[in-house]
Amino acid sequence: MSPEDTGPTEHKASVLRGALIGCGYISPRHIRAWEASTSAELIAVCDTNTDRVNAAARAANVSRTFTSVDDLLNDLGDELDFIDICVPPELHLQLVDQVSARGINILCQKPLAATLADSLAIAEIAEQRKIVFAINEMWKWIPAYALVWDYLKRGDLGDIQFVKFAGHSNLLLPRRDSAIFDEVADRPSSANRDALMPRFSAMPQLIVLEYGVHILDMFREWFGEPKELRATVGRVNPDLVGDDSAFIQLKYDFPVEMSLDWSVPGPETPDNIDGESLVIRGSCGVLTVFAGKWVEWHPTGEAVQRFPFPQDTRDAGFAQSHQDFANAVAAGTEPASSVTGNLATQGLVLSCYASDSADAWIPAPAAAVYGTATN
Repeated sequence: MSPEDTGPTEHKASVLRGALIGCGYISPRHIRAWEASTSAELIAVCDTNTDRVNAAARAANVSRTFTSVDDLLNDLGDELDFIDICVPPELHLQLVDQVSARGINILCQKPLAATLADSLAIAEIAEQRKIVFAINEMWKWIPAYALVWDYLKRGDLGDIQFVKFAGHSNLLLPRRDSAIFDEVADRPSSANRDALMPRFSAMPQLIVLEYGVHILDMFREWFGEPKELRATVGRVNPDLVGDDSAFIQLKYDFPVEMSLDWSVPGPETPDNIDGESLVIRGSCGVLTVFAGKWVEWHPTGEAVQRFPFPQDTRDAGFAQSHQDFANAVAAGTEPASSVTGNLATQGLVLSCYASDSADAWIPAPAAAVYGTATN
């Protein structure tokens, strides 16, 4: 089908030019992230569904719409610095192959692929074709967690002694049709699961694969690769096929007690980030984060410092993730969420399920992807 022109588009001066492929559920956050970028912009959108692509074009204020990737690449391939892939993961490998063959840099919505074999194939393609390739793993870019990263990089906490992340899996559990408290708005279960996330209920692996991956990626960034991992996963909601609770322990080369806990469903909240808490204790103080929006630094013997953050933490995380990718494209460097790093994070996810199955600690968990490449 031929591209459609929906009107003139004004471009920022001297910025990277890109296209969005896939205009479904997650695409509005990508569009807003590119709108916030100081050095990149969308000039086209593509989706097989005409209604979706036209809506995305209006949201992104772009004039060129496509319902065929072939048409997009044939018409604009020489103009594009990057393509943002937002299609279902089972289509990622095909699109990565098609786009990278034109030498175009790629930002890919997580997960990297639907299977480990596809993920490894994508990694090989990105390496062979020497493109900048990033996965939109944005949790570590949420401002509150980015601030934690800054504290850790500076060494302000001293020797890390204790780390615990706790989250609620309520986003995946049935919701009531009425609010628990009058002042707390609620969403009915049909709107939450059936309309917004219809595929979740049938997934054989769920909470660690879909939610835990964010925090495991963040911990890898902060503390490096763990030497051992132990996990227990379970299911509370009988309407789900996969897991909706997990408790994960990590061991490092330095003495630290570290865990990630999704074992207890919490009060119903509009966003699962609202149920998160993080405590990091070091030899020089304690750092805490609540709901991804409130950071407290308790330096030993000094006054507490408090840092509030805006309510829309996800949009801020998306914007910073996209900007990191744009910076990497401009500089020709590796982005923070590289393919290599993402494979290591996938290794931790695989090791969580392997640990639960074997009821044992898993050594070198980040390298698990290379021992199970046929999965």
